[in-house]
Amino acid sequence: MKLSGSDCLCTVCKRVFKGDEAFRRHRRGKYGIDRHCIDPATVGMRLNERGRWGKPIAADTLAKLATIGRKPTPVHQGGKSARKLKTP
Repeated sequence: MKLSGSDCLCTVCKRVFKGDEAFRRHRRGKYGIDRHCIDPATVGMRLNERGRWGKPIAADTLAKLATIGRKPTPVHQGGKSARKLKTP
């Protein structure tokens, strides 16, 4: 799998995340003591069509995309770019 942009590969569980925030959310425990990976689905993440774990698209973002005639793409799959999306 080729990584691009802000993709993060966890070298422990081998899952790929859509960004730093999603990567950090799947790790628990204290550094150097009991740090471990948890199932991303247990913290509200979903696997997208590109095989990356991250937050699902918020309903209000989907509504904005629909009003301007756009379909969600990996760029709009949560994170800062989706929060900044404005209608023309």
